[in-house]
Amino acid sequence: MKMNLPRKQSGFTLIELMIASSLLMLVMYAGYFAYSLYSNSWQKQSDAFWKTTDQGIKLTSLSRLFEGTMPYIVEDKTKQPSIYFIANKESISFVSNAPIFSQSTALVELQFIGDNLIYRESTITSAPLLKQDENRLWQHSIILLENIYQGEFTFYGWKNMQQLRDYELQQEEQLRGQAPITPNWYNEHLMESIRILPLSIALTFSDKTLQKTSLTFIPPQHSQHTLFRYIREDT
Repeated sequence: MKMNLPRKQSGFTLIELMIASSLLMLVMYAGYFAYSLYSNSWQKQSDAFWKTTDQGIKLTSLSRLFEGTMPYIVEDKTKQPSIYFIANKESISFVSNAPIFSQSTALVELQFIGDNLIYRESTITSAPLLKQDENRLWQHSIILLENIYQGEFTFYGWKNMQQLRDYELQQEEQLRGQAPITPNWYNEHLMESIRILPLSIALTFSDKTLQKTSLTFIPPQHSQHTLFRYIREDT
């Protein structure tokens, strides 16, 4: 007579479960650690991308702003008609038909304050600008560029209208015996002395690593023709 022996039950021992749990925890921890590294790297790359994109948009707006510079004539400090453009190493004021906020012509100002380049704007469509020293209320003000260091403007052009006239005469060979007359770089644009727009505007600044960036903007050329025409009509 056969005896029915109890069957041996299959399954995991407690030790096997503990080993499997430990391995699962190690796999999950490794996955979480890898994901954290990837997430942090992606976040840094994403932040750098959007920061670069944002700065690119702002620099494009800045370029359009200068390209839209108008030969806008006002009465300067000496009571003469001059094109409105007042500038030095720290700030620039001029009239542009491509301002950032307004849909029409506006007086704009760019000024370095601390580590930022501040942009201000005041429309002149309803309230024309008539004099050089006229005070205006700014309707818009924003930080155009931030975290920039050693920022400054410089300018390339004629030191006054007489130098430009002498250059034109020299080109026509009506003025001889002098050294070639050429425009130069300078740090301050005195509107009442120069009276016309510069030929180009340079913006230089550095980032936190002191890597220097240099940009050159070209405003509309031959602004003297607008002023000459105005003076002839006025006289």
